[in-house]
Formats: sequence, C-alpha cells, structure tokens
Amino acid sequence: MSNFNITTRLKVRRGVASSWASINPILLAGEVGLETDTRKFKFGNGENAWAALKYAAQNVILADAAPTAVTGYDTGQMWINATNGKIYALVVANEVKAWKNIYTTDEVDSLLAGKFDKLPDGENPILDENGKLNFVYIPDSIIGGLVYGGVINGSGIISASDHAEALEGVNLSTVNTADYPGYFFIFGADYTFQAVVYNAGDWIISQGNHTPAWAKIDNSDMVSSVNNKTGAVTLTTDDIPEAASEPQNLYFTEARFAVAFAGTESTDLADGESILHSTDDIVLDGGIIE
Repeated sequence: MSNFNITTRLKVRRGVASSWASINPILLAGEVGLETDTRKFKFGNGENAWAALKYAAQNVILADAAPTAVTGYDTGQMWINATNGKIYALVVANEVKAWKNIYTTDEVDSLLAGKFDKLPDGENPILDENGKLNFVYIPDSIIGGLVYGGVINGSGIISASDHAEALEGVNLSTVNTADYPGYFFIFGADYTFQAVVYNAGDWIISQGNHTPAWAKIDNSDMVSSVNNKTGAVTLTTDDIPEAASEPQNLYFTEARFAVAFAGTESTDLADGESILHSTDDIVLDGGIIE
C-alpha cells in the first residue's frame, strides 16, 4: 500500500467549565476535553468521570480555598487561593501537610512587624556599633541567662563591661542583685566578700531576688592540669616516675616479683608453718581409735 497524506484539522471535545461539571461525562482513553472559558483541558482514561480527572499540564491552580487533598496532583504543583492571595506548593505528595505555604514579601513584613525597633535608614537595630549582636535581642535561653558585668579588683571595685556601664567604679557591696539578675563578675585579685574568700579568677554571680543573693564559682582551686596534661587525661606508668628514696613505692613487674620471692624464707610465708622442711622431725602416727 502506498503512503499518502491527507490534510485534516482536529476539533477536540469542548465546552465551558460549568457544562463539563454538570454533565460530568466519561472520556474515552486518550480523548481530550477542553474547557473553552478557562483554556484548561483533561485527558480521559475510559473509566473516571470528568470531575475525577486532573487537568493536564496544569502549573498553577487558581481556587477559592486552600488545598486539602494530594490525590490527583503531582509534586511541584502550585496552588493560589484567590480568596486571600495565599500561595501553596505541593512538596511531597504522600505526606501529611504536603502543601507548603509560600510566604510573600507582604506576609513576611507582617510577621516581622513590631519584632524590632525601627531606626533611621542605614542603621541596624540588631547590631551594635561594633557590628556585634546587640544583647537585648538575644533570649536568655541562648546566652544561658548570664551577662558579663566586669572585673572586681582587690578593693571590691568593679570595672564594668559594655553591658553594665552603670557599675563602673561601684563597690560590689552596694550592688542590688535584683537590678542585675544573671550578671557575673570576675575577680582580678583576691578579695573577701560577705565572709567568702574569692581568689583571682573566681566568679561571683548575681541571683537576683533569690537567696543567697550571690553565688560563687570557684575557678581558682580547680585542677588546671595533671602531670602537665590537660583535657581528658590518661596516665600510664611512663608518666609517673618511681620514688628515688624510701619509701620506694615501685611498680610491679614479674622480674621484680621473682627476685623478691626467691630471697624470701618459706617460714616467712603466711602458711609457712604447714610447710614440711628438711630439718623437721617426722612422726608417723596411725591415729587413735576411740
């Protein structure tokens, strides 16, 4: 049979969206149905009615509500709720809450409104003049509730940090802990405060309204090293020399034991009396029958 071409034009089955919805026909497998007013179309499978079919190559769905189901949609599907302007994307089609809300710039601005102080253009309310995070914007849960207050000298006078300028030159005894909860100070020299001896390097922490008002962290008496080792220290016999003079606590070795045992009299042993020696008088006794 010879091949020949016939020029044709194809008109698919079509109608407005409302007609498709009311009639709800079953398209043949591969048959195309076109909504003439929305320009959206579906492919039939010969089994499901129109309403149960999904639109073909539909990148964005425009609806009057948020998406609630994932059946019939592909991963990557976009959905716009025309009622409130919210945008959704189908991330994983087989998981709960697969539709993820995509926030617009207006929504982000609304979420952040009132979260930060407003400053003139060019100024950042979160960073200080040194470009570091401003402590007022960091929750106590992150910084552990402690704020560095300064150094205390041998006379109890505070040299304040940037976070407690009001305490500059103030004597520790005049500080109201209720005004500075969580503030800690480092002693730069030995000092006795409220009958507690603090050495250079120790910390004192304000406990606010709690009793006692001040708490001590003893850093000066902590072990700084073991045999000149720091961190997780593991010592072996090579790290600890034996005593050069009496009493000599020497390490055990099999050779040392052999030498010491060889020079020990049997009578010196704990059960030495039960050992038979060549100098003993041997008596054979058959026993007494009673």
